[in-house]
Amino acid sequence: MKRSVQIIISAILAGLLLWSCKDDKEAEPLGVETGAVKNVSFAEATCDGIAAGEVSTKGICWSTNINPTVSDSKVEAGGGEGKFTASLTGLTENTKYYVRAYVTDGKQTLYGEIKEFTTYKQGEATIAIITSQPYPDKIELKVRALTDGGNAITERGICYALTTEPTTADNVIKSSSPGLGAFDVTISGLAQETDYYIRPYAINSAGIFYGQEVVLTTPRPTPKVITVGHDFLGYGSIMKGELVSIGGLDDVVLEESGIVYSENPDPAIDGASVIKLVRDSKLEAEYEFKVRLTPGVTYYYKAFATNQYGTSYGEEKSFTVRELFNEVIIPGAAGETAPYFNGLNLTATTPPSSQPGVASDFQTAHWTAVNEALLETNAAGRTLEGFRFYFNKDTNQDLIAVFVIYYKSGTSNYQAQFNFKLSVNANGELEFSDLAAKTGNAATIWNALNSKPTEQVKIQAMFDYLTSGPFVLDYISDTSDNTFILYPAINPDSYFRMGLLRVTGLTDVTPW
Repeated sequence: MKRSVQIIISAILAGLLLWSCKDDKEAEPLGVETGAVKNVSFAEATCDGIAAGEVSTKGICWSTNINPTVSDSKVEAGGGEGKFTASLTGLTENTKYYVRAYVTDGKQTLYGEIKEFTTYKQGEATIAIITSQPYPDKIELKVRALTDGGNAITERGICYALTTEPTTADNVIKSSSPGLGAFDVTISGLAQETDYYIRPYAINSAGIFYGQEVVLTTPRPTPKVITVGHDFLGYGSIMKGELVSIGGLDDVVLEESGIVYSENPDPAIDGASVIKLVRDSKLEAEYEFKVRLTPGVTYYYKAFATNQYGTSYGEEKSFTVRELFNEVIIPGAAGETAPYFNGLNLTATTPPSSQPGVASDFQTAHWTAVNEALLETNAAGRTLEGFRFYFNKDTNQDLIAVFVIYYKSGTSNYQAQFNFKLSVNANGELEFSDLAAKTGNAATIWNALNSKPTEQVKIQAMFDYLTSGPFVLDYISDTSDNTFILYPAINPDSYFRMGLLRVTGLTDVTPW
């Protein structure tokens, strides 16, 4: 009994050892695919195939019957897996053939997909239109003479008409050279929005042979435009377009172009609730519009252009205007005196010209104007050292906007402070009003300019700017220093860039 158990255990161990010595790589199953049929002539063709697995023989078989097998005509391509190509010879002209790839492993034979082709008639030339592009008054073609049927092609070209199956008795454009290969054709002087039937042809000693007919329609010569995209400015948008073509004909006159937008998808120039923005200069390629919009609303817009033949549109794009955030100017606790927003500090050592792209053109111009005005306020001259614009609150805890001019007189430094009442209207916009009586240095500067109205108006320009409002305060994300910009709703180019000094109740702001 003990010996029987030993024999059984030994047999099991031997089997396990024998199993462990086997190659554990699974053999790839036998497989085959039929590739493309190419190089068809009146007596020959080629066919591609792909073989997989332990293939002993692979090849291509063909027949005039729909299910060719290895018992029909065939050509072998050796053993092994991979791609292969076989040449089919001894074919009969003008005959339909069925062809497929096959593989065998000595035990079974598998076939690929059946494909079909027709040999050409001996002596027959073959020709085809490869590419085509219709325009309002012309059609451009690329044509290729594929085979000559064993007889040289002496003439080739295209024929066209307004009815099907045009021949060389209709309109003809000949190639400047005979033989095989590609050539270009332009059919000119065509009517717009018209169907043209076109056939390529080739002539050899066996006769005239036509290729497959194509029907092409010349389009209406309307303009071509691109909807470029948009940027944000305050609580508005800069919507951009580009005029690519005014229509493609010499007599085309561009009537107008611009942007259409709406709160509804697919805005059109004659659509309901659609606003059309028309640009003054019609022929410049790129253009843009700055538009004040409603916070929280989604807008759809397109570029458009119109000529006497019609209107074309660019791709529709859309965006949603960010909601207003007024909590940034909510007064803090009683007794707080720190400014809510510290304006861009422009000083003698950091004038606007040293900060291109930061200060607006308006700020730069105002710096120059204020400096010129100060130099005229007394004989010795006062020089501008800096100015800034910020929000704060007065002793009554009311919001105010403060415009400060820092200047030097002799060797001493002074500042003139001008206060404005700050309020928020029902639209969430900022308004500045009720210029306070000028006192202290502000009165000194102002009174010194009473006799120089040309210079006084340079400082008055800042007051007019603020009281012409309304304004919006918007966050920008092109810097890492929490920058806000004060935008006039009427003319957003005249903005003031403002760095955030402190925050009272400000929630997270999502950049555009």
